[in-house]
Amino acid sequence: MDVPLLEQLARLLAQGRRDAQRLLDATGGRYRERAVVHETVRRVGDANRTPHRLLCGDPALALAALCSERRHGGASPPDAVVIDLHPARQEAPCAMRFARWIPRFCLLQALAPQGGRVSAPAGDHAALRLVLDATWPFAVIEEARATTGPMDTQAIARGAAATTLVIAEDATRFLSRLPAQGAWIACTADALVAARLRRSVLATPASLDIANVGATPGEWARRHVGTRPVDAMHAALEAFGATPLLQTTAGTTPSGRRRAGMEVLLGTCVRDGVRTLVWVDAPDRRTSDATLCRAITRRDVGAPRWDRVVVLGWHFASTFAQHLALRSDGRIEAYEIQALPRPRRACVADDAVAAHPGFRAITGLTGAWIERDGVHDHEWIAVQLHETARPDAASETADDVADWSIDPDHDGEVFRGRWHASRDGHPGVRAARLCVPWRAGPRRVCVRAIDGAGRLSEVVMVVRHRTGIHAIATRPAAPGRPAHSPVEALC
Repeated sequence: MDVPLLEQLARLLAQGRRDAQRLLDATGGRYRERAVVHETVRRVGDANRTPHRLLCGDPALALAALCSERRHGGASPPDAVVIDLHPARQEAPCAMRFARWIPRFCLLQALAPQGGRVSAPAGDHAALRLVLDATWPFAVIEEARATTGPMDTQAIARGAAATTLVIAEDATRFLSRLPAQGAWIACTADALVAARLRRSVLATPASLDIANVGATPGEWARRHVGTRPVDAMHAALEAFGATPLLQTTAGTTPSGRRRAGMEVLLGTCVRDGVRTLVWVDAPDRRTSDATLCRAITRRDVGAPRWDRVVVLGWHFASTFAQHLALRSDGRIEAYEIQALPRPRRACVADDAVAAHPGFRAITGLTGAWIERDGVHDHEWIAVQLHETARPDAASETADDVADWSIDPDHDGEVFRGRWHASRDGHPGVRAARLCVPWRAGPRRVCVRAIDGAGRLSEVVMVVRHRTGIHAIATRPAAPGRPAHSPVEALC
């Protein structure tokens, strides 16, 4: 154990306890952390099985959400806790890793005071024991073994009805920590790991609830931007290489807060002789189809008129790619602001630059062909993915879709897939035909796709009986080209 780390432990412990206490104090307040379910994976007739849980977000926020649920009587504490501290990147300094884990240990002391099992590199055991004695005293460090296999979580969980909480730092070791019996709760901030775990659960009869923690625009902005969202908007506009336009009202109040109605910042830039309007959404707003309508209106009413409009947003709706493709307007571009703002002196600066390493073009599932037909007590829903990419953007094609699923009765909140390509189809399937119970009225069908990086995108359409609805004007199978043979399934 090196001396510099010993010198930093006191400061790291003090800061970690403050961060954990702030989250614990808010478990009963208005701004408490919540685990919002956005997808459930179930098999037909599997309603009575205890579902596993996957919490997507920072592990500290996930633990705070579990503490909040326990405080409000919504969940019981886990029977066993398994922690894996092996670093995801070997070059990560030990002090940086301890700074991330100390608040989590303090939250685990409140959630599971009986302790748990901790696996870590052998060189960290001495410092880790000091940290655990100060934050989570009853935790046991797993000693180094001759084999590198995963720890035996079956011996930890007490019975088939036990619940095991699993948190791993190294994404490659995450799946090996999950117990085969009993229910488990997994926490991860990696979208790719979440997608891999989802696919592995689909191959088994298990049930899974996937929830987001701290992912709503308001929670994100409150955590990363605080009371200076206008500074973050100006930083993103400057990083993109645009000049802000003069607006009639000031953006901030005397206290530094954003004024009512100041949910957008406008800028301009000229590239290759093209006059472009740059639209920056507020950090606590979700960019959706309504934003596209407003940006297009502002582009067309300029004097002189703007040639193009670029929309920069922090959070995009999952159906944004569908709305963007429906307009078929080559004068619209949309980018997600990837780099997080950081405070610098009295303002917020952004790591993004005009060459776009800090911005990501919006990609995803742009469309699908959906048709509905049936008789008496059942009906068939035919779905085929659209396979043509937008020619004016780096949109993903159907080959980039790692998995996709269909919810024939989408409620607009939780996605309940009745058919999954990775479970009910075969590799490369792009069409499916579902047999579902009869419904006299229209259906709200949602098609969700997951790309190779774990990002979600959706196509949502309201389909009436015996009416084909096209998310894109043209049918995906061109004349003279053989269509995909659909996979039939009974749901």
